[in-house]
Amino acid sequence: CTTSCMQVSHYDYVPHYDYVPHRVCRAAAAFLDEIHHCPCLDISKIAPDLIAKTQALRHIRSLRLQLSYLHDLVARAKFRQGTGLLRKSLAGRVHLVLDTELYSMHDLQQVLSGELADVLSDSLDRLSEMARQSPQCRKWLTDAERGARISGELTRLRVEEKLLYRSLLGL
Repeated sequence: CTTSCMQVSHYDYVPHYDYVPHRVCRAAAAFLDEIHHCPCLDISKIAPDLIAKTQALRHIRSLRLQLSYLHDLVARAKFRQGTGLLRKSLAGRVHLVLDTELYSMHDLQQVLSGELADVLSDSLDRLSEMARQSPQCRKWLTDAERGARISGELTRLRVEEKLLYRSLLGL
């Protein structure tokens, strides 16, 4: 079973932020290759102190939270161009927005290289600008702030939601 396969393992990488490849058997190497892009690592549960100790992970978490809230806004406003832009810019990795604690090994490698921060920051800038210029998003926010009925549902925003949405749209 043991070969000269060298892989970075989740076991070493996540709790210790150890990106050094270690010797693994062929079956383990195949498994690690298979799940490399699978968002199956919940950093907040596996190594909660890692985020506190790692500036890059804190920055990524902040960007993901902002994108998550902005995604909620464009989805609630039924602004299809915004959701399409987000889906395209994240190359199908919707977990980056829908569950801000899940990572794949690929994501964590991009955190280390700085590439994920660039992708998320660019997506956030482009989406917030697009939503800011969208009459659809602005109307939804105005109606929701007043507690109006939107699509037959009574929509009420909490104060913190109003402030957050307004700041994301630069209003």
